[in-house]
Amino acid sequence: MKAKLLALILVMAATGLAQTPKKEPKPLDRVQVLALLAGGVPSQRIATLVEQRGIDFDPTEDYLKILGGAGAQEGLLKVLRTAKRTPAPTADPEIGAKEAQIQQHLAHGLELEKQMLYKEAEREYRGALQLDHGSVTVRPALGYVLEKQQNWEAAIAEWREVVRVNPGDAYAHISLGADLTEVGDWEGAIAELRKAIRLQPNDALAHFNLGVALQKEGKPDGAVAEFRKATRLDPDDPKGHYNLGTLLSETGDHDGAIAELREAIRLKQGYSPAHVNLGFVLSDKGDLDGAIMEYRRAIRLQPDDAVVHNNLGSALRKKGDLDGAVTEFQEAIRLKPDYASPKYNLGVALYDRADLDGAIAQYRAAIRLKPNSPDIHASLALALEEKGDPAAALDEWRQAYLLNPTDPRIREAYEMALRRVNRR
Repeated sequence: MKAKLLALILVMAATGLAQTPKKEPKPLDRVQVLALLAGGVPSQRIATLVEQRGIDFDPTEDYLKILGGAGAQEGLLKVLRTAKRTPAPTADPEIGAKEAQIQQHLAHGLELEKQMLYKEAEREYRGALQLDHGSVTVRPALGYVLEKQQNWEAAIAEWREVVRVNPGDAYAHISLGADLTEVGDWEGAIAELRKAIRLQPNDALAHFNLGVALQKEGKPDGAVAEFRKATRLDPDDPKGHYNLGTLLSETGDHDGAIAELREAIRLKQGYSPAHVNLGFVLSDKGDLDGAIMEYRRAIRLQPDDAVVHNNLGSALRKKGDLDGAVTEFQEAIRLKPDYASPKYNLGVALYDRADLDGAIAQYRAAIRLKPNSPDIHASLALALEEKGDPAAALDEWRQAYLLNPTDPRIREAYEMALRRVNRR
C-alpha cells in the first residue's frame, strides 16, 4: 500500500512487563492511557487492555474530555468509567507533580496530533520524556509522531529503546519492524516481526506487516502465506484482503486476486485503490467491460487521479473505443503534464485513428519525459515510416536498438530501415 505501514502500539510500564506470568499485571495509570492514545493505538485495543488490567485512578470528566477531544471513541470512555479501580499507593507530592506535568505534555501533544501539527507534538512528547527519562512509557508516543513526519531513523531509535527495556512487548517489535521496512532493512524488519509473532502468534497486524516485508524482500510465497494468516485472524480488515489480492495478481492468480479485491471493496466502501487494482486484474484477464466499470468507479471516487484515467483509456482502446480512450488520455495529461505514459498511449490511440501527425507529436512529447524507452522510440519510428520519413525513422530505430539490442523485433526493424536508407 502507496502510503506508511500503520504499527499498532501497546505501551506497558517496564515494571508491569517485568512481572512473572503468575502475577497480576499492574493496573494502568492515567499517563499510560494517554500515552497509548498518543502512540496511535486504536481505542478498541486500549479498552481491551483497560478491561484486562483495570486502572489505578479516578477518570474524571475533565480527563475523559481530554481523551475524547484527542479522538478516543465512546466505547473506550465507557470502559474507563466502569473499569475496575485499584487505588495507587499514595505518591510523593513531588512525584505527583511530575506526573501531572507529563500528563499535560501528553494532552497537548494529542491536541496537536489531531491538528496534524506533528513537529509541535514531538516537542511536547520530548518535554514529557525529559521528565520521565528512566521510563519507556512516553517513547512510543514519540516514535509514533516521528513516523508521522517520516523521520524513520529517529522513530527506529525510539522503538529500539522500548524493545531493549521491554523485550516482551510484541507491539513494540511490530512498530520497529514496520519502520525498518520503511527504510529498506527487510532482514531487520523480518527479524523483529517474527519476534512479535513468537510473543503474540495470533496478532493479525504482525502477520500483515511480515507479509509486507517479505514481499519487499522478493519472497512472494512467504508474503502470500502471511497475508492469508492475517486475513484469517482479522477477516474484517480490508487492508489484508487488498494486499493479498494485489500480490496474487502479481503471481498470476487472477481468480484469487479478484476474490480478495472484491472482499476488500465489500468491507470498505469507497476503497479506490482496490477498484483500480481490480480493474487492472480484470483487464489482464480479458474482462474489459468489468475493468472499465471498476476504473469508472475509481474515477468517481478520485476524479483527479491521472493514473486511473490512463488505465481507463487503455481499457477503452483495447475495447475499440478510440474516441473514449483519447478523451481519457487527454484528461490524464491535463491532470499530470509530466506523466509520460498517457502521452505515449495517446500517441498509440491517434496512430490507430490514422492521425500520424498527432501520434508523432505525442510520441516525441513522451520521449522528452522518458528518453530511455525503446518502445516509444520504436513506435515513433513506425509512425515516421508511414509518414514517409525513412531517415528520421532510422534514427529512432537506432535509438530503440541501442536501448534494447536483445529484442529481435527491434533488431530486425532497425536492420531493415538501415537497408532501405542505404538503397536510396
